[in-house]
Amino acid sequence: MDAHRLMLCIWLWLVCASVQCLPRVRLSSRQQIEGETRITIDFYIDDSVDATEQQVKDYLRTVIFTTTEDLQSYFVVDDIHLPYWIKYIGTEPGLEAALEGNKNTDYIYLDGAVDVLTAHFIDQNPPDIICLVTNYTIHNGDNIRKAYGYSKDHTLCKSVVSMLLAYAPDTAGYAGRMLSEMI
Repeated sequence: MDAHRLMLCIWLWLVCASVQCLPRVRLSSRQQIEGETRITIDFYIDDSVDATEQQVKDYLRTVIFTTTEDLQSYFVVDDIHLPYWIKYIGTEPGLEAALEGNKNTDYIYLDGAVDVLTAHFIDQNPPDIICLVTNYTIHNGDNIRKAYGYSKDHTLCKSVVSMLLAYAPDTAGYAGRMLSEMI
């Protein structure tokens, strides 16, 4: 079985296992419209992303649109909303310093970066998902090569879920599809 089929099987298993959990996504003092499922996301833009603020906004708007459409189509509901905020890693000096040890010239250490994100926000009032948008290649040297995203967390209901998302402005739809698969 090739890596794509294995990844699809694992993803389907995770979705089936956690489908009961999705409608009860924790809201932590946010108001919710009755019947609406909200999954909040903070995007942190890494210093490797060489783009204007408007280019980043346009990219993430497309990513969120694709992700929302995929989730609504998969779960056959219209009430999934993904409110998101865009922040730059320079606004979190502690996070920026902690991530430096997980970067080299071309790649970012996937598990290390996800662990740093989770540890940095665990004691705060985080959104449902913390996503580091990076221009580093998402590659683990084995079965993940030039991926659009990565996460090792599996459940939105327990705590904050940390993810990496590649900044790929020419293929924002693929990145959006990857984000929906990770959710």
